Amino acid sequence: MGHRDIVRDLAFWPDDDTLISASGDASIRVWDVPSGGALDMLTEHQGEVWTLACCPTNRTFVSCSDDATVRVWEMAQQRQSILTSTIHGNVEAIEKMAWSRPDALSQTLIVTGNVLGQIRFWDVSQSAGQCRAEFQELGPTSAMAFRSDGRLLAVGNDRQSATVRLWDATRAEVIGQLGGFDDCATALCFSPDGAMLACGAQSGQITLWDVANPSANALRYRLHGHTLEINSMAFAADGQRLVSASSDHTVRVWSVASGTEQYMLPADKHNSSVACHPTAPFFAYLAPDDHIHVAELTDVAPRQIYQRFPSLTNIVYAMVFSPDGCRLASVGMDHVVRIWDVASGRQIHNLAVHQNTYAMAYDPNGQMIATTGPDGAIHLWELATGKRVQILRAPRLYEGMKVSGVSGISAAQRAALKTLGAMEA
Repeated sequence: MGHRDIVRDLAFWPDDDTLISASGDASIRVWDVPSGGALDMLTEHQGEVWTLACCPTNRTFVSCSDDATVRVWEMAQQRQSILTSTIHGNVEAIEKMAWSRPDALSQTLIVTGNVLGQIRFWDVSQSAGQCRAEFQELGPTSAMAFRSDGRLLAVGNDRQSATVRLWDATRAEVIGQLGGFDDCATALCFSPDGAMLACGAQSGQITLWDVANPSANALRYRLHGHTLEINSMAFAADGQRLVSASSDHTVRVWSVASGTEQYMLPADKHNSSVACHPTAPFFAYLAPDDHIHVAELTDVAPRQIYQRFPSLTNIVYAMVFSPDGCRLASVGMDHVVRIWDVASGRQIHNLAVHQNTYAMAYDPNGQMIATTGPDGAIHLWELATGKRVQILRAPRLYEGMKVSGVSGISAAQRAALKTLGAMEA
């Protein structure tokens, strides 16, 4: 089985019997040259893999991707490769994003966090979006969520001594911090009334915190049940239940009042997201039949599915309901954002975003949707027309540099320079 996208680079192993290929499908493949058979497939990169290099003196090779990493691999005797280290580079891939409009402000805010730990506050209330402030967090951004009033922002940091910091979004300053986690936070969400914050960890543990006073936060419950990383969480509209999705291939529903699990549903092994309807007792998740199920949120496992949407891809990275609950947006590994009408089950929009989309959010009015990915930019889409209307991007390392007519560089190097802001014309 070959690559599903363009092959960006090739490298022969020193023995001449092994060929390594890098592809736009975010994978690396190792091939046996005499037989033409595939020996190994490496899928740790989260974006297109642009270039490869083999060390001539030992059994290592490196790969560079637009997920902002260089990864170092060691090839074993059976030509199976092991990831030995990951180096974060200069391509500022945005991994997390939250969109809010504080009631007391005229600005519409988008906050982004990237793999370098840079937090940026964007004002998109004007026709030309501007980066209002930029801060360096404690580590790469692992999770992010706004409180419903848009004034409090929670940011998780991916580092060994994991923390969640609380930001005053109106002043862009840290006002509180949560600690004592057994691993880094991978999912965050506020309750509808803003008084509680749910933190999901890489270990599978969920903690519920009282954050009515951000400077004096109290741990309320530790929820045990998931065995692997928490990918996504959402509170029910009434705030009485919490829904969580995990890499253990389950979706679990929890009672917020007692901190106990109410029931568990099997999910697709690639389910990375769960979403709750903003006004009605429904939630959405990717089921084992490769369909997005919209089910009623009750005290016991639902016996009937309210709506089913074909995922059209075996991985769904993100799902989100529109503010009025009439539409559901989903995005998967095929680089397409699909907008579904919840009542009829009809697909009403199809946005080709042309890249892996790590995060997605509706604007407060439900008229636009924002997407982010490995190119380090925020793309704003107008849903009435299905057109991209704006791109927000902080200056990159080689922003504006002209490379047209430049000789002595390979196609992969030229592509890497363009990823960092260089231009052909």
